[in-house]
Amino acid sequence: MSFLYFELKDPAGRQVEYQDILRQHSIGIHRSVAFLLRALQLMMARQAKDNQHYHGVVFLLARHTAEELDAAAVLVDKGCIAPCKSHLRSAFEAELGVHYILEAGSEQRALGYLVKYARDRIRLYDKTDPNSAAGKELRTRIGSDDIAND
Repeated sequence: MSFLYFELKDPAGRQVEYQDILRQHSIGIHRSVAFLLRALQLMMARQAKDNQHYHGVVFLLARHTAEELDAAAVLVDKGCIAPCKSHLRSAFEAELGVHYILEAGSEQRALGYLVKYARDRIRLYDKTDPNSAAGKELRTRIGSDDIAND
């Protein structure tokens, strides 16, 4: 296992101590992910009974949170702390989405999230279509960009 900072500054005994601390943190994160996944299983079982499909949005956001935290746990275990930042940021943003949807008016908020997601995808597809007005405009704007035209 390689921990560049500690290899440069600390003795071998300290490196072992650092590895143990990281492993314990990684185990804790994995346990949190397992708890979240179990809560998701219970939520989906409930959703199947009340036949309300908007819960799927909450499920997907929470699942994304679990995946990002699981990735961070693997990185922490290997001593790759800096790359965890983007995973933790993504997990945090998804968690904020879950909290917002569950605050009040969950069905309307979840459906609003789906509409926004669909509109964003349609806009992206429209921009990538060379025959659409948005696609032509994008190609005009990037026409002189050497990187975009390779």
